Amino acid sequence: IDGYRLVSRSIRILESLTGMPVKSFRAPNLVLPRYYVKVLAHMGIEIDSSIATYKPPFIRKPYTEANVLRVPVSLTSSILRLPLRIVTRILKLMKTRVLVLFVHPWEFIDMRGRVSRVDCTFSTGAEALRKLHDILVYLKSRGYRFVTMSELLELLRL
Repeated sequence: IDGYRLVSRSIRILESLTGMPVKSFRAPNLVLPRYYVKVLAHMGIEIDSSIATYKPPFIRKPYTEANVLRVPVSLTSSILRLPLRIVTRILKLMKTRVLVLFVHPWEFIDMRGRVSRVDCTFSTGAEALRKLHDILVYLKSRGYRFVTMSELLELLRL
């Protein structure tokens, strides 16, 4: 199946499940060939986070491409499961007014002994949930405001 049909089929499935139009997108592993950005635009996607500040080409701030706002993910979820003192040091070094964090649902299940990749086993389950809570409390104390991707799109359009 070609990429266009795969992306459009995925979006149609999500829309049928939610009964709502899909407006944001993130490709698996934060890898989306640039020519697919036009496909996203054609499908009505307005915001995409299939790029990361820590992956080539190391995009640091949001930009528009083919009428799609591309917002880089700031930190991998594995970093968010490190000790809070390390995460806060990393966050202090980041010079961005837009911070995009993501986690996977499986990270809130204790994965020890279930998978072989070390980055998928440490600090999962209740520990991951506690760490995410602590990071959000820290960010709130630093004046960060939490918004949905749709709200971010409107804020950046101003």
